[in-house]
Amino acid sequence: MRGQKRHSVNRGFTLLELVIASLILGVVAVGALGYQYHARRMALRARAEITAARTGRMVLDNWKRTGGDENFDLTALQMGFVKNPSTNTYAITVDDQKLTVTLDWQDIEVDTAAMVTLREIAAVVRWRSDYQTGAIRESDPIYRIHTYVRKEEAGG
Repeated sequence: MRGQKRHSVNRGFTLLELVIASLILGVVAVGALGYQYHARRMALRARAEITAARTGRMVLDNWKRTGGDENFDLTALQMGFVKNPSTNTYAITVDDQKLTVTLDWQDIEVDTAAMVTLREIAAVVRWRSDYQTGAIRESDPIYRIHTYVRKEEAGG
């Protein structure tokens, strides 16, 4: 028996191989969960930005029809805007997204000879980055959209 080689046939996995495979699987699972969380947050952000852009555009389109009248009131549109009595800010919920809209305007140029006033009108739309109710914080996102209007065109 001295010259014979022993052949051992191993079937299955060793404990070390199972531990290494489990660790690799765990790392991959944690990475996939992190990616899924990040993708969900980015989808919420994109949806909020699209909602803010559409709301801002709708506000400016309606305000522009008045020639940028400084007394423009979003509640008159009867679309769900609620005015904060102490500021020029309105609250609205669009697609389950709570937004605040602030109106801003300034006369850019006045041509007294032609009796024309160029006015910049702007809608500033904000929402909470945690998508909850409550006061807007300084760190929350902001979307500002503006356009120009000849104040006299609509009698504003």
